Amino acid sequence: MTHIISYKEQLSQHVENVFKSFSTPGLHFCDLATGGGKSYTIGKLTCEYYPEYFDRIVILCVQNKLISGMDKEIERFIYSDNSKIHTSDKLIIENNTEVITKAFENGSIKELLDQIEYKVGELKRKNENVSKLSYEFNSIKKISTGLSRLIKTQKESNGNDEYLQNQVDEGEANLRRAIRSFFECYKKFWENNNNYKKLSFESILNSFSALSKVYPQVEIKRKKLLIMTVHKAMYGIDPILSDKIRLSNFASNKKTLILFDESDQAAVAMRNVIIEQSINNSEGNKRF
Repeated sequence: MTHIISYKEQLSQHVENVFKSFSTPGLHFCDLATGGGKSYTIGKLTCEYYPEYFDRIVILCVQNKLISGMDKEIERFIYSDNSKIHTSDKLIIENNTEVITKAFENGSIKELLDQIEYKVGELKRKNENVSKLSYEFNSIKKISTGLSRLIKTQKESNGNDEYLQNQVDEGEANLRRAIRSFFECYKKFWENNNNYKKLSFESILNSFSALSKVYPQVEIKRKKLLIMTVHKAMYGIDPILSDKIRLSNFASNKKTLILFDESDQAAVAMRNVIIEQSINNSEGNKRF
């Protein structure tokens, strides 16, 4: 019996052929009406086609709620026989406050603190001078305790208190800086006690396995597929153990494919961030 190709199947195949042409270097636009199958096609080609041409794929959405929709489309194909992407290759990068809130709720922040305390104690038992490491650790504990209370209070207010939200955001930034500072200190301590031998990324995660649970973005360089908002990509991602990564860093690599969902809205979001950053970086009369 002859299979009659439906209009929807024809449209899907046409859209797929259009998106396949995006494997060549350059800036490509695909203007399709809602329901045209963009997300479906991106999900399919991200798993089955684009990995042949690119080492990394970055998908940028204009809103957080669109990320879950895009992720569902990718999950539809990631387990297929033709998929060249595995679940372990994918990383959804959330905003910093969401990340740390989850870390407090699932206990991974406590696990990380326990691992740091154990390592500092282990070094101290070997008669190593760990005064600087102890200071950094105590700073993490102090900030963590305060932030835990703020998050609990915020949750009780159903997240409707803007002042409290700002306090949580500030507390998260302080905690992240303190954790980053500890690991910078730990790396220097290691180098000074091992003839300036560099401490590898793998060694750190072996000793502090909870770090990737608290901050999944720490493994960003290992991932082939990144999904995040345009806003997050513009402001930058803090991998904790290395320098901050921004959209410009992704764009500088020719083996990276960047897909903007809703490119017109993405352009507006990027423009707004650029203007805001320019204002914040200006002083005096230039600020206005």
